Amino acid sequence: KARESSDRVVGLDGDTEISTFSITLAEKFPESFVECFIAEQNMVGVATGLACRRKIAFASTFAAFLIRGADQIRIAGVSGSNIKLVGSHSGVNIGEDGQVKWLFKISPSSELYQTELFDSSDGVAAEKAVELAANYNNGPVFIRTARPDVPMLFKKINTSKLEKDTFRNSAKLIKSSENDKLIVVAAAVTTHEAVKAWAKLKDEGKHSMT
Repeated sequence: KARESSDRVVGLDGDTEISTFSITLAEKFPESFVECFIAEQNMVGVATGLACRRKIAFASTFAAFLIRGADQIRIAGVSGSNIKLVGSHSGVNIGEDGQVKWLFKISPSSELYQTELFDSSDGVAAEKAVELAANYNNGPVFIRTARPDVPMLFKKINTSKLEKDTFRNSAKLIKSSENDKLIVVAAAVTTHEAVKAWAKLKDEGKHSMT
């Protein structure tokens, strides 16, 4: 299905494809996958070059490792390159694959210059982020993904009927009631903690929207 939709999509990975699941692309469409090994600077550079050739280049690795290519990421932003970066194991959550891949924070004012940021809270949001990124042509995109196995917050998407901006630049109301007194705002994996807070407040007779 991916091959029928576009021959322009290329996946790159920094020797983490089993954990980032880019191995799915590598196995199904090997001609559209580039193994960059543990050389994140080179991976971002290759992705930038492919984007210059009108390829839709997705470069993935653990978010903590992307900092190694910080200068290349910054230059990609300055030049308006349409690269798509995917950093897994990002944010405040437990790193199941070892401490070296834990917490990562990247500054939108420096490395992520002129970069669109998508931070997904579940598998459905992550899927939509990939679709939005593939169709975004105004500079780099950085998709942050998390490692924990979290429950779905949103229903499965019918992408053929969903407007492209449904998940972009808009807040989603997950829980609410007619007697709300508080608003709990969260993003990414912390959204699941916000839902837990909503349930606890509800048990205490305090109504809130999340």
